[in-house]
Amino acid sequence: MDILQLIWKYVAGPIVADAKNIESATWQGVTAVTGYNPVNTVIWAVLASAIIYGVYKAFEKYDVEFTTEKVIYSLPFIILGGLLRFIEDTGAVQYPESVLLITPILHFAILGLYTLTLILARKLEGLRELKENEIILYTGSIILLGPVIFTLNYFIGKSFRIDLLLTALLLPIIFTAFYRFIVEDTDADRPGYNLIVFSQIFGGASSMVAVTQGYSQKQLLTQAFTSIFGVSGVLIAKIVLAGLVIYALLDVEDEQMEALAVLVLAVVGLATGLRVLLRMLAGV
Repeated sequence: MDILQLIWKYVAGPIVADAKNIESATWQGVTAVTGYNPVNTVIWAVLASAIIYGVYKAFEKYDVEFTTEKVIYSLPFIILGGLLRFIEDTGAVQYPESVLLITPILHFAILGLYTLTLILARKLEGLRELKENEIILYTGSIILLGPVIFTLNYFIGKSFRIDLLLTALLLPIIFTAFYRFIVEDTDADRPGYNLIVFSQIFGGASSMVAVTQGYSQKQLLTQAFTSIFGVSGVLIAKIVLAGLVIYALLDVEDEQMEALAVLVLAVVGLATGLRVLLRMLAGV
């Protein structure tokens, strides 16, 4: 097997199979299976880390103030990732265009769009007395409008399990409220940490509910936790992840590094969880 065949089997092939909404794809006699494997997991993790570090250094170089507050105003862009990924699941976008809506390519594309929005917001701040964060929020909301309309229209007339939806929504609300109660008036009582907890529990609850309906985990870590702890394994994994990240961030004095960590965890939790939840409710 040559290098191109290896790239196909472990990196490109899984993306193509996912974009075609099939379990596997074959090229030059080599079959690639959709989803994550040890090779592409490491590659995407290294690439994502390099991009995040590059963004961090760029913020330093160009004196960009990136805060947790800005992350909260950026939530429409995070939700956008989940909705676009779900739209691809419905088959509304055909191959090869659908490749752009496959993780992680989709999130890299949204990062580019978000970066352009940050630049635009800096240049337009003060226009009609708008602040930078407000411009980011309004721009993201406008971009998000189309996917929201598509998603709402897709579910019109369709039946789904309301109890599963409520489970996925109530668990993160309850866990976040409990977290806020136990950390009140401590260093861990911060809006960004609340977002980390909510996003991770939402992602875990959505995946847990999906597993109960026959959907399988694609990420290797959640697969391992599910195999050990059963259907609640993914929720346990998310709780552990949130706890470890918050514990580590308590010793971080760099506000921009903390904000980037909150952004990444919000994307991993909210965007992925939203896609999984909508896909499960739609039965696709």
